[in-house]
Amino acid sequence: MSVGAPQPELELACKAGIARTTLQLGDLRQGRQLAMQLNSVPLFKECALILEGLQQLTVGRGERAGRGTGHCAQACCWHSASCLVRLGAG
Repeated sequence: MSVGAPQPELELACKAGIARTTLQLGDLRQGRQLAMQLNSVPLFKECALILEGLQQLTVGRGERAGRGTGHCAQACCWHSASCLVRLGAG
């Protein structure tokens, strides 16, 4: 039984959403892996913002700053995307 024609754009949008949500839930390894599979610069920028937000949350909760910095260190491949976000490149 066929549901319809494949919709690659919809599939990519769904996978990008899963990658972002996975990062927001704290599974950095899985979220990073999903995003890297999609190889999308806009998604990398969004993920960098999410990781920066996680860093601010952990520091804001009174936890030691090293843990927040660790989020970014664990996802070192996001460094270039994070720089793009800060510079406003796009």
